[in-house]
Amino acid sequence: MNLDFHYYGTYCAARLAGYGRTEAEEIAYYAQFVDECSESLLKAKGVPADKLSVTVNTDDELTAQFTDLRAYTTEQLRQVSGIWSAFHFLPGNLGGEIEAEELSEEEQRELRRLCLPDSSLMVKMVQEAKADRSLPAIGMAMHVLADTWAHSYFAGIPAKHVNDIQGDVHELREDREVRLTLTLDTFDDNLEGNRYSHTPPNVFRDKSIVYLGHGRIGHLPDYSFMRYAYKPSWLRKGMALKNNAQDYELAFRQMIAAMQYIRGDREIFDKHIYAELDVVKKQRLQELFKVRVLRSDEQWRHFIENDLSREDTEAGCIRDFDVDKCFREWGNAGNKNETGLAKFLTAAKNHRYLVEKEAGPYPA
Repeated sequence: MNLDFHYYGTYCAARLAGYGRTEAEEIAYYAQFVDECSESLLKAKGVPADKLSVTVNTDDELTAQFTDLRAYTTEQLRQVSGIWSAFHFLPGNLGGEIEAEELSEEEQRELRRLCLPDSSLMVKMVQEAKADRSLPAIGMAMHVLADTWAHSYFAGIPAKHVNDIQGDVHELREDREVRLTLTLDTFDDNLEGNRYSHTPPNVFRDKSIVYLGHGRIGHLPDYSFMRYAYKPSWLRKGMALKNNAQDYELAFRQMIAAMQYIRGDREIFDKHIYAELDVVKKQRLQELFKVRVLRSDEQWRHFIENDLSREDTEAGCIRDFDVDKCFREWGNAGNKNETGLAKFLTAAKNHRYLVEKEAGPYPA
């Protein structure tokens, strides 16, 4: 998912869960901050080494790994998977919910790390956020929860047998089926030309950064309007079908339910629990998710200003995302441990520990 859902969408979900405007904006900020909190950024802002809790790699950091001619060491594999499995591709197949034929024992272990929605680990993550209760911890958890829907059927490990795709990708529009062209133009997606960038295959090694997450299918999982069919390398028969608009709606409703539970307004939170929306809001969201744009910031802002609540209608939309906001607070604070950034970094550290405890180290 992109900033449009992680920032504006999370804000809307938090408001509908019962949080006030200021609290919801803080939750939304740290939901998006998961996609910003790189080692390079933290060091550039003067965060001490012992406080670093990295939740993403920059493009430059990933490119450096791609051009590294050495084979991946165990340490390198664990460093990459520790970030991407924890914060973007939460392992959801640990109980073998999805099985594949003709895989080796090692490949079967890798398939266990497949990201799936409604997993037991997702529930434990929400319970951990409830125990923490800080707004940055809630925002971080909502980012990960949302990504379990968009990134399902891929894993946060650089493994060909799990994340490679085979053959053509077809967009399934309401009136026709369109074969998409996957190109090597980095992040240069073209809706009119049906051209979308992706990472190239690596003919020399199966453990490669090009096989991390959904790189081989590009940004298709991140666009809410996209409904498509493709063949994952682990699927021997048939095709995988992804309906992003439907999945994004479920993610949104599950986020509301999770935050209601964290607030104490919902007694139970478990798999397959989603908040109900009134008819008008549900219709507006469904329309929003089907708009064919690469970024739907404008649509979300319209929803906030016109459909969210009377308070938001009168006050207008939230501020644009400003990545430096938390660093200004951190720099001016007398007690840095009480800042949002410090609370986010602590929550990220605890969350990564939870994922590694449940999923085990990679490679095994």
